[in-house]
Amino acid sequence: MQVHQIRSIFVILLICCACLSGCAGLSKGNNPRLHAESLAQKKNFFPTLVKTKSFNLTTYSNVERKIDKPLTVYIEGDGHAWESRYQISTDPSPYNPMGLKLALLDPNPNVVYLARPCQYTPHSLDPLCHPKYWTDARFSETVIASMNDAIQQLKQKTKTKKVHLVGFSGGAAVAVLIAARRNDVTHLITVAGDLDHEAMSQFHKTTPIADSLNPIKVASKITHIPQHHYIGDKDPIVPTFISDSFVKEIMQSKEGLKNKDHNHNHIQRTVLKNVTHHEGWEAFFAKAHDKPFL
Repeated sequence: MQVHQIRSIFVILLICCACLSGCAGLSKGNNPRLHAESLAQKKNFFPTLVKTKSFNLTTYSNVERKIDKPLTVYIEGDGHAWESRYQISTDPSPYNPMGLKLALLDPNPNVVYLARPCQYTPHSLDPLCHPKYWTDARFSETVIASMNDAIQQLKQKTKTKKVHLVGFSGGAAVAVLIAARRNDVTHLITVAGDLDHEAMSQFHKTTPIADSLNPIKVASKITHIPQHHYIGDKDPIVPTFISDSFVKEIMQSKEGLKNKDHNHNHIQRTVLKNVTHHEGWEAFFAKAHDKPFL
């Protein structure tokens, strides 16, 4: 099935979802798919499903096909993965899609928002969806390979040569793991990034996600990529020491020590005051885009 055919089916299903949600008394504000669609439409971002070996991934994009400009890909966080501490959600689509909101603020010409597996994609179009892919296996090889494949397809479609990656929360982990296996990523930004899920599990006293790759384990493979890691000092979910440890791992790796002076210039970390996991980022990005940022 071709991408444009999938897109047509996707739009039809969204209409059906709207009808069903109307009967159920739901609004765009509490229906995550309709909410994301509404946000994207206001900024002329259009939905498309990208078919990969394992998943059909939802994207929203505003692409001007300027091949001399990079393709900037925003990767969403973990979303609504859990109903409670002990109950897994049946749909990981985020109610507050911070990755999408940041993408919509980006004035660059080739911008794509890439949702994580099973987010916003009707499960009838994604039969391989299983809760493990938004819990224990959220950063598994299957997930990372699928997301990487989607980025490759998007790059080929836009005919761009360079890729910029921006990842929010768990999406930051995905961005790092993807960057470590590509040779065309020329800039990496993480926002409130889960850059070491083992340390995160220890900090929150939760069960380790053993079926997932850990981004800090590939830190030495991205020493050559200009990168900036942003964290909020009031973030109760991702503590500041996570990004600090990640940057230190890069600097102290064998590859990092070879270019120590150079790395201090192109590997940066910033702690923002009075910023939480979900609050303060939109205001920061809106101002940051007035200066050289991406």
